[in-house]
Amino acid sequence: RARSESQNGSEFKTILIRLCKAVLTKDIETTLSVCRHMPGSRLIECTVLSIPDEEVLIKLLKKVFRGKLWELAGDSSANYVVQRVLSVVPAGSSLLVQFLDELEPQFHWLLENQRAGVVLACVQAALLSTPAASKSKSSSLQLQKRITAALASALNATGTSHKRCLIHLLLFPSHNRLLRWQDYVKTLDFDGSPSKSNGHSSGPRVWALGSLIAQALLSAGVGDASRCAFDSVAAFSRDEVLCLSQDAAGSRVLEAFFNGKGDGVKEKRAVAEYFVPYVALLSMDKNASRVLESCFRCDAVEIEFREKIVERLLQQRDEIAETPSGRFVLRTCRAEEYRTRKDRWRMTENARDTKREVLNDLLQDEKRIDDQVRERQEKSLKKRKRREAREESMNPTNNSESMSMKRASESKKKQILENLSGITSEAHAHEPKHEQAEPAADVSAILAAISQVGSNKTQGSEKRKKSKKNSE
Repeated sequence: RARSESQNGSEFKTILIRLCKAVLTKDIETTLSVCRHMPGSRLIECTVLSIPDEEVLIKLLKKVFRGKLWELAGDSSANYVVQRVLSVVPAGSSLLVQFLDELEPQFHWLLENQRAGVVLACVQAALLSTPAASKSKSSSLQLQKRITAALASALNATGTSHKRCLIHLLLFPSHNRLLRWQDYVKTLDFDGSPSKSNGHSSGPRVWALGSLIAQALLSAGVGDASRCAFDSVAAFSRDEVLCLSQDAAGSRVLEAFFNGKGDGVKEKRAVAEYFVPYVALLSMDKNASRVLESCFRCDAVEIEFREKIVERLLQQRDEIAETPSGRFVLRTCRAEEYRTRKDRWRMTENARDTKREVLNDLLQDEKRIDDQVRERQEKSLKKRKRREAREESMNPTNNSESMSMKRASESKKKQILENLSGITSEAHAHEPKHEQAEPAADVSAILAAISQVGSNKTQGSEKRKKSKKNSE
């Protein structure tokens, strides 16, 4: 495929397309049976990834996999093919909507039967497709709303109060498991040393695939998906947030929460306040230190909050510097610069904030301009369609009138030509034969007279010249 995408790769591209067509569409039943075996599923995944043309890709996927994804999603090997197909379908296409319509009602079954990878692929395909990539912003937001509602119903998180537990049920995919984890959190003491709070082996761990789905929801940007995800993370208590920050999969969710592009400024600030009394403890943990760094770099927190974090770090600087994760946190927060040159530290932080604000304003202006251009294009397309529809509706009568006019004019021309031909034939019939040669004689006489006039003129001009010479 890399060779087919080069400058002189047209031949390789055609060969690759033929090969992919032969693998996928020569015998569709054989292709679907090959997907159910581990080596065969890898072959089909590689084939789907190797198709260089988007139009050919859509045709092949529609021909082979439409209506068959649900059968393949339940197989232990073929579900990877389904995930790969969902990842290569163009964002905003009608084929993606058809695939999601086929798999949405089965989210509950897929989550219960250890096929959450298919659900993750559906969520990523629907939520991570930006409005610019899709046909319109409203269609992408509507797709996000559908996927979020299907996911909430599959997790039994319906209703306004239960939607705030969406992330809870993704990380701990059953109510009993969630209750056991909440009881376990109550037994922890975060005011002591790291050894007292590091006891995750006795409590339930965070579900890894649920963590990936939660990260996809938090990184959606705008829409109902990110709104529900931000509200759900903000519903965690202080001890629950601190416990999640020290878990390998839970810390990734909190990182996505602070790095998210949504409008959850209040939620981010509220969760960030939980970390201030435990900065030294979190900075020495390998998982919580990453959450602390993302919290420090978050756009929602103010410079006063960052100063609190650095001051807490400086109180136990020697202990923190002994751990590898602590050294990274001290370097990220620039604690040494704050201790020696506080004014310079504030100036650099203020400069970074202004740069971020300017960049965000530029991005918002660009998005607004793109939205306006897209709306104008949609309006022009609608006007063009209306005009074409009017012309099509008016064309039948116009065509009939124009055809009748043409026929009438042609009949009149024929009548005139017939009349003229009849008149000329009658005139030639009455004329004698010897008079027919007179026009030729008249023409020859006229030409001779013209030549004589021309010769007389030339002779007169010569005589005048000679007379002038003689007079001189």
